[in-house]
Order: sequence, then C-alpha cells, then structure tokens
Amino acid sequence: DAQGQVIGRVPECMAQTCGVMPELPEGVQMTCAVEPAPYLGSCYESCRDGYTAAGNRTMETWTCNISTDAGNAVELQGEHLSCIASTCGVGLPVGSSYFHD
Repeated sequence: DAQGQVIGRVPECMAQTCGVMPELPEGVQMTCAVEPAPYLGSCYESCRDGYTAAGNRTMETWTCNISTDAGNAVELQGEHLSCIASTCGVGLPVGSSYFHD
C-alpha cells in the first residue's frame, strides 16, 4: 500500500511427491527410501525372490522428477528392470517317486 505495507496472504507451498507407482513387470519390486517419493527422491527396482535379473544390472534407479507430458506434475521416471523366473533344475532328486511342477 502507500505506507509501504505488504498486503495479502503469505502463499502456502507444498512439496510435490510421486505417490503413484508405475505398473511393474512380473517379478519386479520397487522400494523407496521415503514414501511417497519426494521431488528428486529415488526409488529402486530389483527382482523379487525367485527371479533373476536378465543382463548385468541387478537394480534400476527411478527418480521423482517433473514431467512435461503430465502438465509439469511430478512422476517417477526410469527404465524397468527385466527379471526372469528362476528355475530349479540342479540338485533335484530324480526317480519315479518324485515329480516336479
């Protein structure tokens, strides 16, 4: 105003979080240090028990970041890890009294 006073309310700002997890491929699990992941926070994909990573990566990092495709909202961004079901073929008993599914 004319006396140099600021008029109005102080804005309330809230940090955006990535609350929606991406749909995960079979055998993949995601864990975040903080849930929901905060802006620039990280989540990690790994293979569930009974699955093995295909290739040489055993973990994939996803980051909560701004997405221009989602109207500048934040979303988890990263590449999915590929996990394949482990097989149990070595060391199993063999004989007519045993069967394996």
